[in-house]
Amino acid sequence: MNCKQTFKNHARIVNPLTDDANVILVRHAEGLHNHALHRASDPRFVERDVSLIDAPLTRRGHQQAKAVAASFRRARSHYGKKQEYHFLSSPLIRCRDTIQYILEHMEDPHKKILIDSRLKEFDDTSYFNLPAHANVASNAFAFEHEHEFQQRVCEWLQDQFEASLRNHTRRVVACTHYHVLTHIINLVTSSNCIAPKTPEPAGMIGLRFEP
Repeated sequence: MNCKQTFKNHARIVNPLTDDANVILVRHAEGLHNHALHRASDPRFVERDVSLIDAPLTRRGHQQAKAVAASFRRARSHYGKKQEYHFLSSPLIRCRDTIQYILEHMEDPHKKILIDSRLKEFDDTSYFNLPAHANVASNAFAFEHEHEFQQRVCEWLQDQFEASLRNHTRRVVACTHYHVLTHIINLVTSSNCIAPKTPEPAGMIGLRFEP
């Protein structure tokens, strides 16, 4: 399957709060690794500490997650409750915690978060000077080639597209990472259009699928 060809014809980026998106993609709120990246003197960053692989949210990250959750609640009230929401997350803790705030604000006790490993960040252990077979953070991180990363993201997006065609009321809220979001944006942006910027931590984009 040619992902780029498929999705540039059948998907477009929309405002996740004002447009009725089939998929709302959320970048996790600020994690400790983001905090370290902005402070290169932090020894965890300088030494490429593996604890940053599955970094938790910072205090600011928790505040960001609460704010984005409140935005979702307001947006849902705008559309009513006719949509069938599904909540998906990368297995990394910063994503799981971010989307947990969103789920709690949706006030639907029967909804659960589905962990999907295809949403996790691009795994390049070479950055952390780890061997390719390194097993860190309960399999949250294991070396993969770029083409493998692109393939899993493409498969995930294809699954969402096909599911939306089968069920027009299905809506997905998925929390993921910078490189996943960047790749999806590139997949759905036509070559003659300027691709939107990848959202900052706790930022969002919406995807609207068209047959």
